[in-house]
Amino acid sequence: MGRTLHYDVFGSLELGPVKSTARELIDEVQNDMNQEFTWPWENLALELFDGGCQITYAEATPKPWAARLGGGFTKVYDDDWNAVLVVRFLRWVSTQLPERAFIRLYDEGDYIVPEEIILKGGELYPGQKRANETLERYEERRAMALRKQWFRDVSALDYYLSHREMVRVTSLVTPEEFATFTLEDAANYLVFPWQTELRKAA
Repeated sequence: MGRTLHYDVFGSLELGPVKSTARELIDEVQNDMNQEFTWPWENLALELFDGGCQITYAEATPKPWAARLGGGFTKVYDDDWNAVLVVRFLRWVSTQLPERAFIRLYDEGDYIVPEEIILKGGELYPGQKRANETLERYEERRAMALRKQWFRDVSALDYYLSHREMVRVTSLVTPEEFATFTLEDAANYLVFPWQTELRKAA
């Protein structure tokens, strides 16, 4: 199937689905992300329900029953830059969700060091133990997350020739600086669609 990042949005049945104005903004930003960045395999594909919620069991919630508000997945194969873009986008999306809502993100690869993380209000938290996971492995990745070891260090140089947005980064720093950059460093130099003044004011 190829390495995939899976994401699900959970919230409260009481508070209901994501409001239409927020959904429209998220869809607009997602479309811009898919147009403005390089996606060799699959684009962002977050779908938020517009008419209701799915009742589901989510171990990552304080109470066992939660509402699933949407979800999706993106195949990235060996492209860790695309994993960076998925995380950055979903981290912003988590700031647009209703109260108590959060995103559960799972990376089949190893860019996200704890493999599964929770994004809530723009913050990152360690994910919950998965059914087929040993307690030892769960404790290991939770310890990594608590030490803020969220992402593996990958050189931005590996993506310079294949991803056009890296050229934008190199125009802002010296070659010597760029040679030391990780993918997270490079992402910090880019302006993402939700960072425009118009959307900040929305």
